[in-house]
Amino acid sequence: TARFGAGVWERATREPGWRGRLGHSTVSFDGELWVMGGSLPRATIQIPMSSPPRYISYVSHPSSLWNSADGVTWSQEPVQAGWNGRRYAGLVAHQDKLWFMGGEVEGDSTVRINDVWRSDNGVEWTQVLEHAPWSERASFGLLSFGGKLWVLGGGDGLAKNDVWSSTDGVQWTQVTGDAPWTPSEHLTALAYGGKM
Repeated sequence: TARFGAGVWERATREPGWRGRLGHSTVSFDGELWVMGGSLPRATIQIPMSSPPRYISYVSHPSSLWNSADGVTWSQEPVQAGWNGRRYAGLVAHQDKLWFMGGEVEGDSTVRINDVWRSDNGVEWTQVLEHAPWSERASFGLLSFGGKLWVLGGGDGLAKNDVWSSTDGVQWTQVTGDAPWTPSEHLTALAYGGKM
């Protein structure tokens, strides 16, 4: 893990305890950093810099949850959740709760999900929706803004540019099916200066 301060990046730790992963979800919640899910590599391969690009197959999707107050010391929490491990899911802090939704599981084929989960503490989880009205998707933007949860774009087999909002994670409204930006996957959504 790394941290930024006084205009300089520094490595916080080389060994956070959790394995390197792809497509994991991260959030700041209740004064701590949280890391969930993602895909773990099948193998770690060291290749000299002069070699062609390396390709690593990622297979497992842990449902593990790690948290840290300082980015240096990490603890694995005993997650009590019914959700399956996944990658490219959405994770956000909203109204003093953690919200976890969507994503994909890859086995013989890629299965995308559109469920919605909520937690008061990051350990005990409640499913609030098995199937949201937005299509099963991964790699979407998720944020809390203006008292609502927002889902933006992502991919359900095709890149999307729709926008959905909800005040409670249960009732969703499609704000637009065709936002003016290019349909996109692997989005990052932020609120800044009173805008998203």
